[in-house]
Amino acid sequence: MKKMKVSLLALTALVGGTMLASAEAAPQAGATYVERIEFATAPAVITVSSFSFGGGNDFLTPDKSTGFTLLSSSIDTDGSGKIEGVAVIRLLNIATLVTTNGFTTNTDGTNITIDPILETNTSAAAGFSDFAADVSGKISTKKDAPSITLTIKGSGYSGADTNIDFFNVSLAAKPASMNLKFVSSSGVSNETIGGKLTGTVNPGIKAINNGKAVKINETATLNVNSNAITDFLLHVVQIGTKINATTIDEGDLIASGKGSVNSKGAFTVNFKGVSFSRGSSFKLTGTTGPLDISITDTATNSVPNAPITGVELKGKIDGQTVDATGGTGTLIGF
Repeated sequence: MKKMKVSLLALTALVGGTMLASAEAAPQAGATYVERIEFATAPAVITVSSFSFGGGNDFLTPDKSTGFTLLSSSIDTDGSGKIEGVAVIRLLNIATLVTTNGFTTNTDGTNITIDPILETNTSAAAGFSDFAADVSGKISTKKDAPSITLTIKGSGYSGADTNIDFFNVSLAAKPASMNLKFVSSSGVSNETIGGKLTGTVNPGIKAINNGKAVKINETATLNVNSNAITDFLLHVVQIGTKINATTIDEGDLIASGKGSVNSKGAFTVNFKGVSFSRGSSFKLTGTTGPLDISITDTATNSVPNAPITGVELKGKIDGQTVDATGGTGTLIGF
């Protein structure tokens, strides 16, 4: 039995101790294995899966004027940073709030907690507006920080009813519309990003703002999901110096890559996102260590002792520029 050391990704054309002398191309060594890549410097990317806002102001915090309630939503961010979704939104034009099941309020309209899922909850209001809304937007990188623009456009109706349930009926409804825009202006903190919310709500009834458009222009915070790129699994199927690989990051990043490795063990693999990661693209570079190969006339056995070092991931993920460095790879299986 012979023993030799070769680079993990630079497997040479070895086959059973025998070379085929014919017009056919010489066989090359193939290998299938999995590496766990871990980064010392792990940047985070953000996504939006809701547009739940926060902010101590008239529009976003229910008080004596207007109360914003997100009744339901389904929103997602794709690999290019594009945000799309739908939502059902209720605005309350609050005159007086009362304490009923699921409500905790003061009579002056401050410190309100509303559970919109419980049908039995009611509030005394001068009017309300319900909207079915389209949500769209974009996440990008500006000045090395995430940046979000989000637009909410809704159509629905307003009513002058005073007792309002989650499943509501108004017998004197009139058409209403809303057009809102959120633009971030600060970095991410505790999975929120600050910015400004502007726009217009057209209530359509005199009970709300005397029938005039409600102008929105106030600070707000938007809830986001923050995902640090700390590690992922690299599945490799290689023949000779050609590399085919996929990344699997517990559902957060799915990408397919192709690349090569040189005689010194330095490799480059270019990846493109697929499925919900479509639009992401990045390059993975690094250097491989030695791998013990035992070759006999009948079998080739590998000993998993070949770490990958100096790994760098550079490109765009979910619309944001990323550069993860100081990565190492540990062989975890074949």
